[in-house]
Amino acid sequence: MPARLTVARRANKARTSSRLLASASFLAATAVLASVGLLLSPARPDEPPSDWPSPALLGEVRAYIKKGWTTLSRSNHDVLAAARDPKLHLPEGRAFPVYVSVREDRARVERQLRELVPAADLKQI
Repeated sequence: MPARLTVARRANKARTSSRLLASASFLAATAVLASVGLLLSPARPDEPPSDWPSPALLGEVRAYIKKGWTTLSRSNHDVLAAARDPKLHLPEGRAFPVYVSVREDRARVERQLRELVPAADLKQI
């Protein structure tokens, strides 16, 4: 084996060893810092921070969400309302796109929509 290849292999082994050592040192230092951070961090307070919303306000928000959930829900009955998107700027008379997953049986979805949605609405999607 030529001497140049032997020297190159030794140099490559030395670089690999130093990289592994540096990597192991970095991981060890990271673990130590994380452990120290956990030990020094304050225990979880019994009360939330003062800038959190009050329990009364959280209750109001939860009630609002519960009341509005029917507005936020969609079904195939109102597919046209869900499909309309003013951001699309479609030309007049152009149907709104409706996404149907490739995992769905497209013929079944179309059949269900024909049963549920008026024909005039179907022409718009």
